[in-house]
Amino acid sequence: MNQDRTEGSLCALSPLDGRYAAVAGALRAYFSEYALMKERVLIEVRYLLALGELPAFPLSLSTEEAAGLNLIGERFSLTDAEFIRRIEQEGEGGIGPTGHDVKAVEYYLRERLTELGLARLSPWIHIGLTSEDVDNLAYNRLILSAVHTVILPAITDIEQRLLLLAEEHKRLPMLGHTHGQPASPTTLGKEFAVYLHRLTDGVAHLGAIRLNGKLAGATGNLSAHRFAFPEVDWLGFAARFVSQLGLEPAIISTQVLSGDRLARLFFALIRINNVLLDLVVDMWLYISKGYLLTRPRRGAIGSSTMPHKTNPIDFENSEGNLTKANADLVFLSTALTRSRLQRDLSGSTIRRTIGTTFAHSLIGYRRALAGLNRVTVEEETISTDLHRHFEVLSEPLQTLLRRAGTADAYERVKEHLRAGALDKADFSELIAKTGDYAKDDPIARLCPADYIGFAVELAERVIAAARSENHRDKWVRPHNPSEGANR
Repeated sequence: MNQDRTEGSLCALSPLDGRYAAVAGALRAYFSEYALMKERVLIEVRYLLALGELPAFPLSLSTEEAAGLNLIGERFSLTDAEFIRRIEQEGEGGIGPTGHDVKAVEYYLRERLTELGLARLSPWIHIGLTSEDVDNLAYNRLILSAVHTVILPAITDIEQRLLLLAEEHKRLPMLGHTHGQPASPTTLGKEFAVYLHRLTDGVAHLGAIRLNGKLAGATGNLSAHRFAFPEVDWLGFAARFVSQLGLEPAIISTQVLSGDRLARLFFALIRINNVLLDLVVDMWLYISKGYLLTRPRRGAIGSSTMPHKTNPIDFENSEGNLTKANADLVFLSTALTRSRLQRDLSGSTIRRTIGTTFAHSLIGYRRALAGLNRVTVEEETISTDLHRHFEVLSEPLQTLLRRAGTADAYERVKEHLRAGALDKADFSELIAKTGDYAKDDPIARLCPADYIGFAVELAERVIAAARSENHRDKWVRPHNPSEGANR
């Protein structure tokens, strides 16, 4: 790492651009100011090209001119972004300062058209549009691209790891715990399969969500469009334009597109994050019981004073980041679904924080995966603990008595069941007190490791279903906004 990058990391206001920059950096192509500027330029150029296809607009674009316009968006560079920022904040070449970020993009495009010998097109840039027409399309395309290109693959990596763990340990009996107390046995692999199934279902839901978009003018009525060019089917034009951008056309809006679809996406992320929060907390608890161990990283220190410790920091870090992400996602879901009258500006600044929220989710996913990759299963500890608790077999004992017609089976077993853990001898004594069973009777020979019901079969069902799913092939990946970034 060079000195500039080191200083930038150490002096960063947010850990997302400092300590966690290596992970969060994958989202810069979608949520940086540069990415937003580039997407705005692309939308404006696409709009201009779409107008050129209408007979009412005398743009008369040749094939070469259309190709040149497309290159403005495709080859948009950091130098171009800096030029737009100067127009907005300082003024550039007699233009501005505009104090308006979208208007600065319009003025930038006028300059580029002049350079290309297309100054005659300048009056048509942004005609009839409000800045929110550009921004809602830009943001939603970027968000959808980030979900499909970065977020979903990161979650799928966890799915694949859970699948392997479920397969490897599906037959390993383990003491169950309900309310934190010893309960009917299960298998470790089946418990991994529970999370695999929940995550697979959540991924399918998130991957299927479509965001919408609007091209509707200052208050959502396409008034300027209709007044100036009444002969054009503007409702059909707007729907086609939004669809061609990979979004679903909104039927109706004010100046702003409602954030309801975004809220649906955010709540889908909250659902997934809650599954993973459940997972990482359970991993922490299994580690605390000694069922799992965390392999130490080479040279890593677990405690500044206790040399023996290897702390489950990956799971703890994941828990913290996912908790932070969910709090922000709830806030976004509430704030972006509200706007005063036909529009207020509060949502504009809030939208700029979507990237940081996604970044906390992404860090949570990566650390959860790192934790899962570092755990080892302590089969001997799991087995020893399981066979210390024969009292969990009081469930099949009272069920067997019920089958035999004993009305107070539960009460009879509970009456003779002393507090605390029972070993095999204790359980044999309990059997003798509650019924007349031969030594070769199944209940007399039953051990906790044998009392796992359909745990193996259930795990195998989930494993088979997960293997039949290939989410990566099903996702329709939107454009990659990072292409052409280094013109």
